[in-house]
Amino acid sequence: MSGAARPTPPVATEVRGGRPDRSRGEFVLVAALVLLSVGLHVTYVLQSRASPLFDSPQMDALFHVEWARALVAGEHLQDGPFFRAPLYPWFLAGVFRLFGDDLLGARLVQSALAGLTTLLVYGVGRRAFGRAAATVAALLHATYWVTIFYDGELLLEVLATPLYLGGLWLTLGLVERPSRRAALVAGVVWGLSAICRPNVLLFLPAAIAWVAWTVRRGGARRPLGAALALGLGGLLPILPITAYNALQGDRVLIASQAGVNLWIGNNPQSDGHTAVVPGTRPDWWGGYEDAIAQAEAAEGRDLRPSEVSRHYTRRALQWAGSHPAAWGRLMLWKLRLFWMDLELGNNEEPRFLARRFSPLMRWLPLGFAQLAALAAIGLLLDRGGAGRRFPLWGFLAAYTLSVVLFFVNARFRLPVLPVLMVYAGHGAVVCWELARGRRWPALGGRLLLAGAVLLGTTRVPALLVEETEANGLLRLGQAQARAGRNERALELYDEADAVWQRYAAERPAPASSRRSGFAAAVARAVHDAALELGRASFDAGDYRTAAEHFARALQSSPRSFEAAFSLAKSRAALGDDDGARAAFERALSGREPADPRYLLEAYGEAVRLQVGDGELEQAIATCERMVGRFPDDPRAAELLRRLRSGAGE
Repeated sequence: MSGAARPTPPVATEVRGGRPDRSRGEFVLVAALVLLSVGLHVTYVLQSRASPLFDSPQMDALFHVEWARALVAGEHLQDGPFFRAPLYPWFLAGVFRLFGDDLLGARLVQSALAGLTTLLVYGVGRRAFGRAAATVAALLHATYWVTIFYDGELLLEVLATPLYLGGLWLTLGLVERPSRRAALVAGVVWGLSAICRPNVLLFLPAAIAWVAWTVRRGGARRPLGAALALGLGGLLPILPITAYNALQGDRVLIASQAGVNLWIGNNPQSDGHTAVVPGTRPDWWGGYEDAIAQAEAAEGRDLRPSEVSRHYTRRALQWAGSHPAAWGRLMLWKLRLFWMDLELGNNEEPRFLARRFSPLMRWLPLGFAQLAALAAIGLLLDRGGAGRRFPLWGFLAAYTLSVVLFFVNARFRLPVLPVLMVYAGHGAVVCWELARGRRWPALGGRLLLAGAVLLGTTRVPALLVEETEANGLLRLGQAQARAGRNERALELYDEADAVWQRYAAERPAPASSRRSGFAAAVARAVHDAALELGRASFDAGDYRTAAEHFARALQSSPRSFEAAFSLAKSRAALGDDDGARAAFERALSGREPADPRYLLEAYGEAVRLQVGDGELEQAIATCERMVGRFPDDPRAAELLRRLRSGAGE
């Protein structure tokens, strides 16, 4: 190739007697890389125990833990066909069964699994570009802070990534040994990865076609056998899942969440990365139930999970079809998000949490921009061997598309990072050889390309940077509140809100729409924490402090019945009848509580205070509202009768 230090080596070039060289030196090197990877992962896990989120997982991670614990207990977490692919919760349940359900133990097991992932990165790199590039790639994986962070999370990418790498390693091996048995094994690994993260289904047909083409070019006697074996192997893990879903009364290939996720990332309100269905609650079960309820209300009937998925798929496609320009801009924005040097959180904020609780992470400098820049050089230099290495760049392209079609965040990008590391290893080795050979013009051209990629990926909107910090503080506050440390939770909520206040003051226009959503989330969190603090103070007899906390809860959520009702009771306990009366009346004008008994009590207290102030007509009007709300309650009717009797009616 023009300008390169030497031609790109073919797949598995370093051989002796037709087999890859497995010298003692290479074994020691690979073992050292694996041990380095495991050591850094374990160190991070132990340091991250300082985070309140360590033993208090949220959203998807919490769902996985609940699912795994239900499996261990022999219970069903969710009836019907699978909503999410089941392999990772099954894996986590196996870990819990063997080592107990302590989350530290699960994270340490995942740290050991990360060593296998590093080994697979080396294996893929070696088959693609040789030993030197593989060594660089494995070193990048062992020391890259993003992979270390996510291997410590209870998320399915922990298992999906090594499965993808195993599929790539086995598929690349079919170039040299295109046997049907090897293709079948590769297909099974791809099938397992699909029941962990189904995105790979977009790539698998292309891989089957590539195997057929490659084997035919190699002059094999049965050119389609290996391709058919690869496809059959892919189906073997998937079909039992499909059969199970059918027995549950629905036709779902693996999981039924695709349509919901498509609508999340392709609707008029989508920002390309926020994982919430418009109009639903922001928690896992609340969002799940509300999404179903919305679909059933729109269709006017009960829906099976597959029908819910089709409903949202139709909505997404209809919106994209009727607003092609807006949809096109959104797709380009999501593509930019995917290749941006920013780790967008979904259930977590990676950079914020990693560096706040782990000194190790502050010393691992490699970021996505540097990785992408080196990988761009490797991709450019691979033109001569692109056909033989289609599994690498084909997977990279297909997986990127599978994420951009939905919505983008850091953990969804995680499976492509090892492929980028392999190309980055190749790029680094060639650049080193160019420098050693003093081929400065060729090296300069590669570095200019790397500089352009570096510049493009580091152009990150300031709003997104502020958002990650504010969301990180909010998540920490929520974890502190769940642990009962509500005072600390309120401090963190105030910090989170201050981040957005500062940003909105500097750039009010672009921040306004996102700030409104974030402000609502902070307000809900402040309400919940202040309410719990008030209840604790009230139970301890400190009614003044309780009233202060309840007032703050009401300020953050003005229509909260619970906050207004609790404030009224605190005011009454302090002898402040005027304040209690105003608070009871405010409670009656807000949202109804989940338990109607509290509403009945609020009506009764409001009537009592109005009577005490000599406002009999107002008390009768309030009591009439109570009877209208509780027509079958004899106490309400009797109270109204006595009030009317006292008024001379």
